[in-house]
Amino acid sequence: MKQHVKIIEKGEEKSSSEIVQHHQKKRYQCMFNPRNAFIVDNEIDYKKRKIKEAIYSIINDSINRHDQLDESWYPVLQHEKNKIKRKIKYKKQIFQNKNI
Repeated sequence: MKQHVKIIEKGEEKSSSEIVQHHQKKRYQCMFNPRNAFIVDNEIDYKKRKIKEAIYSIINDSINRHDQLDESWYPVLQHEKNKIKRKIKYKKQIFQNKNI
């Protein structure tokens, strides 16, 4: 998040970051606060991380670009959607409690 904030503050126009691009397009209309961002999951393996990023982006209707998942994933995601959302909510609560 620190990298995104620095790029936004510098006003760099050519960034591949979705957050920065969104901020630049919307200018002060965006309610994104980088201090409220938190890590939902960690993954060392690159391929697994890309899949997890896609899953979390799809579940949250995120602005993030992500890899397309094979269509066979969608019934699983639909079945597990509430469980995944509870995990995200739990991680958010932990983050908020640490920052009180």
